[in-house]
Amino acid sequence: MLKKIFFVESWWGCLLHLVIILALTAGSIWGFFFVYLPNTTNHNETIRVPNLENMDVKKAIHILDKQGLRCVPQDTTFSLKHKLGAVVNQQPEAGSLVKANRHIYVTVNRNDFPTVTVDSVRLARIRRTSLTQAKHELPLLGFGLGEVIEVPGFKNFVKECIANGDTLSPSETVELQIHTKIDLLVGNGEEEKDSVVVSVDTLPLPPTGDDIDIP
Repeated sequence: MLKKIFFVESWWGCLLHLVIILALTAGSIWGFFFVYLPNTTNHNETIRVPNLENMDVKKAIHILDKQGLRCVPQDTTFSLKHKLGAVVNQQPEAGSLVKANRHIYVTVNRNDFPTVTVDSVRLARIRRTSLTQAKHELPLLGFGLGEVIEVPGFKNFVKECIANGDTLSPSETVELQIHTKIDLLVGNGEEEKDSVVVSVDTLPLPPTGDDIDIP
């Protein structure tokens, strides 16, 4: 009876052969993906990406190397929120699970501050104008507002601009780092005392005819 079951001529034999073939195939697939591959390619081993933001790029490279990852600086930018030469952002993001030797791409902050050329045209946008206008123009030029120093003159009229202790002149062109604080000398509405006003009452009277001594 059993002998007939395993013969192909028997329907039971065909079905049993089919079941055996399917079982062997499924077992081979399972063994390949869940036993062989994990043992040969570390398929189940992952590394959590550390947070590199605001970290010096050299230190970031060292930390990733110790964890079996590769740091790849791919771009530079400028950010006041980050230290010079530090990582601004990264891909993959911090906390991501990746395989060993994965490349971590980082954007690095510049090592120096970019500069802005201040000539007579740019200076005219913040000098000899209203305080409101100067406050509006300063960030557009890449600068910050420093002290507003009141001096005699027309109310809220910007008379001079000072950067790093030096008065900016329209006849000179200077290079200033971006986000430099600009101090403004602004009129307070009081009369300027550039000239001395002498009262007529204090002037001596001109000599009369009787006082003139003719030799």
